[in-house]
Amino acid sequence: RDDASRVRDDTRTVNARMNSPQRALKRQREEEARTVTSEASKDAARVATLKALKLKTVVRESHGASATTHCEYAHGTSKCWNLFATCGGELVTIYDDEHFGDHVSVVAQYANASDERQRGGRVTSLAWVSSGYGDAKTMAATGRGGNGKENVNGTSNKKTKAPAKTKTAKAVAAPETESRRETHEFGDAVLAVGDEHGVISVISVAGNRVVARLHAHEGAVIDLSGACAKDGFLVSLGADGVMKTWDVFGGEDGEGECVGTYAARDGACVACKADGTGAVTGHKGGVVKDWTFAAAAPTTLAFKVSFGPKHDVDCVRVVNDVVFAKTTNMCFGTFDLKRNESLHSWEAPNKHHRAKARLDPTRFGVTSDGTFLACGDAVSSGIVYTYDARSGELVSELEPLRVTGVVRAAHVSDHCRHVLASYGPGVLWRYEIIPTVIDDLDHTV
Repeated sequence: RDDASRVRDDTRTVNARMNSPQRALKRQREEEARTVTSEASKDAARVATLKALKLKTVVRESHGASATTHCEYAHGTSKCWNLFATCGGELVTIYDDEHFGDHVSVVAQYANASDERQRGGRVTSLAWVSSGYGDAKTMAATGRGGNGKENVNGTSNKKTKAPAKTKTAKAVAAPETESRRETHEFGDAVLAVGDEHGVISVISVAGNRVVARLHAHEGAVIDLSGACAKDGFLVSLGADGVMKTWDVFGGEDGEGECVGTYAARDGACVACKADGTGAVTGHKGGVVKDWTFAAAAPTTLAFKVSFGPKHDVDCVRVVNDVVFAKTTNMCFGTFDLKRNESLHSWEAPNKHHRAKARLDPTRFGVTSDGTFLACGDAVSSGIVYTYDARSGELVSELEPLRVTGVVRAAHVSDHCRHVLASYGPGVLWRYEIIPTVIDDLDHTV
């Protein structure tokens, strides 16, 4: 046989070995799907999965001693559901949660560094924004556009200048384009990032560039939330006590515009409703408010168990008209907006430890159907709790491995096979199902 034939055979062997874990995982998922014949069996399968999770993947992020404060899955973006984003210090990192089957891979990084074009500074919030999935037909129908101005590392993308070199990983200059909205076979994912100086940077993952920079608040951007069913709609909450709504693809030049301003004094967190008609805000003193943007004033939600004036509401979510809220002392509550009634309230374990500890804000995550919730403990135990969010029933306690600390952010994937948690200075842990693949050639036990 000639050398060319041997090279082709070697290439096929290498490709088979690289793809065999992915094929084995795909077969396993297909077999699991065949056993699920109803919503009840689907929920039971996810409960069993959450109980079987073990710590397997540890990622050391490259933002030094700064804590990873946010961890957000791209829920609501059907073609980019495998992505999640984190932030710590001046760095934002976007990951693929299912690279080559079940591995974690860095997709892009954004450094909010100070230079001649921007003030930079610490990143304080982030949120995924619906982008129409980068579909060309949708983009043509909306008629929105404009010229791209910066790539993901903050360098110029104008035709008169060459993109500057950068040390930021994966930050490759995007090709020149006449539209700020990127098209890609898998669609685009758009991430909004707020910083300590009140600036919101809007990042296109497909284009690997900053497509808009919004000067939003006088002071830090406390929280951000996108409307998953309304293209380009974003809500921001600032330390200046103001909540603003944005069309990040709007404006005469297509670089975003503010479409609403509301007084939200003592606001600590925000969650946008799916259709963009309103939002829910958490406040100091255990207060949760429901906003309809067309109405004159918000209404205060009355939960079954009062959160109390001593603890702030530090994280809220809205899924299918159900509000999920949490206070700094790990009390949870759910509220049905359509029926205007409180559903369930519960408190996480380790109450006696929290009574004596200094409690920092921690963020929880919910599956996109509002069924399961994951949240890390606010004390140094390092435990991540998973719940059936419809009843408040504790499903599992995911234990740390040797290293403990406050879990500042946690999130759960829709299939419940992955739970993310951020510990200490720039450490991200992923709890997952330990695979049964024992070699590189499709053999399983």
